[in-house]
Amino acid sequence: MNTARSRAGRNRAGLNAVVARMKRDDGFTLIELLIGTVIIGIIIGAIGQALVVGFTTTGDTSQRFSESHDAQIASGWLARDVQGSIRTRITNADCTGGMTNLISFSTAADGSNPYASYCYGTSSGQTQVTRRSAAGSQVLVHFAGSGTPNVTCHPGCASPTGPNKVQIQVTEQTGYTFTVLGARRAWNTGGGGSGGTSAPPLTLLAWGNSPLTIQGKCTGQDVHDGVEGCTSVSPGAALTVNGNLYVNAAVPGAVTIHGNNPGGGLKALTTPGFYMLTGGTCVGCGVGKITCQPGCPPPTFYSPAYLDPLRFMTAPTGTTPGSCSGSVCTPGVYNGTLSITTNTTLNPGIYILKSGMTVNAGASLTGTGVMLFNQAGSMTFNGNATINLSSSQVAGDPYKGILIFQPSSNSSALKLSGGVSVNPAAFDGVVYAPAATSITLGIGGANMHVAAVIAQNIIVQGNSRVTLG
Repeated sequence: MNTARSRAGRNRAGLNAVVARMKRDDGFTLIELLIGTVIIGIIIGAIGQALVVGFTTTGDTSQRFSESHDAQIASGWLARDVQGSIRTRITNADCTGGMTNLISFSTAADGSNPYASYCYGTSSGQTQVTRRSAAGSQVLVHFAGSGTPNVTCHPGCASPTGPNKVQIQVTEQTGYTFTVLGARRAWNTGGGGSGGTSAPPLTLLAWGNSPLTIQGKCTGQDVHDGVEGCTSVSPGAALTVNGNLYVNAAVPGAVTIHGNNPGGGLKALTTPGFYMLTGGTCVGCGVGKITCQPGCPPPTFYSPAYLDPLRFMTAPTGTTPGSCSGSVCTPGVYNGTLSITTNTTLNPGIYILKSGMTVNAGASLTGTGVMLFNQAGSMTFNGNATINLSSSQVAGDPYKGILIFQPSSNSSALKLSGGVSVNPAAFDGVVYAPAATSITLGIGGANMHVAAVIAQNIIVQGNSRVTLG
């Protein structure tokens, strides 16, 4: 018992000594200092490693952004240059400073005087890919690798009709490799993509749930059955296609022709001219309702479906307001509906329509080198209006050949009409409305010509005479 009491006394004494020492300012023991130093080292090491990882990640992210930016810039320019070209060539004479010519684009039939040349080599201490034109030089890729970018053309870079598509593969100094592609629009002369899903040269491409409907020459039975547009017996509507008509939907009644249409119906005036996706059917397409060139058994079926050839076309940008003064309108942004009620001329340029457009019956509308970008709202050209519009034909214009462009964000229906038998309405350019619920060509007794149409559902009705191509 005395032993236990003495042991407890010693423990209390030791504890009191430690407490007393902690109250003094003698400092830490060597062991305590060593432990503290190790802990601080571990903490500093962890923080340092986190900083290194953070800086490395930031650098990698910045590098990827830079590489992605190069790819986007190169892709945008190449797409425009291929679409606007007639001929290409490869000659180092098109590049200065000892740079290598990858490819040059020209609007001349022999490829001379190119408006854009893609060059590879060293400039300002960097290995670059640049685009050179009369406006100057623009760097597309800032830190290209040591290997010359690979250029491939289909059918060939020296093709007398120009390539349908051009592909450039670039490897940057970091090892990052990207490929950019430019494809010629499908309706260009000698153009059009080749292969399974690239649309060939065409005049009409429709792919909706009711791609092509011709509803003229309404019979008494049609009126009785309540066929849309048939309120009374009327002469026949006629659609004449001078080019290739593609009905790109495998649905029943993909082509529907109402009534008995002597002198009306569908006329495909090329050989074979009339194509339909396998699985689609033609309702009312009997003898006398479809006229084809000799040797053209309508329709010719194909598969697989073609892709929208203009799906990559970007919307125009612009903030300058447009305005109309007297009988003249200027290009620009129109926030309200552009309403044409009298004889009016559109000056050349792009009209950005944020609330649609209307042309009254009896009005006259003319314009050369214009594009109507229908950003929102509907577009209606009423019957008996005098229409004479043509698209830009300027080489290198990204909207060359496009007359009406309604983006996929706008599903409003379009109604295009106008003209009389002695004065047909002219829509000389492509009408492109990929999301419109329908495009009506011709109302009443319209007589009109449209260069080409790419849309979902197309309707020709009344006593209209519509020619495409």
